Amino acid sequence: AMELGEKVYQTNCQSCHQAGGEGLAAAGFPALKGSDIVTSDLVAHTDIVINGMPGTTMAAFGGLLNDEEIAAVLTYERNAWGHDTGDLVKPSDIKAAR
Repeated sequence: AMELGEKVYQTNCQSCHQAGGEGLAAAGFPALKGSDIVTSDLVAHTDIVINGMPGTTMAAFGGLLNDEEIAAVLTYERNAWGHDTGDLVKPSDIKAAR
């Protein structure tokens, strides 16, 4: 999951949130590294990735990525850059969230 998640992140998220999750605050792209959204409420994190965040530049990836890809990128974000949630998000979790 981490390997696929890293690939999905590099392809879809890195340009805004940067390779190390630092973000580009001046451009409106928040850091994911150390973010409460990424390290606490999995349901909220999942919703943002699937549906985007209105009023921000965060796009909805629910129509662009399949359940396996979303599960993997969530797993990656929650366990990369010093995050250690231990979460392993499953495609079935994403299917249920849709």
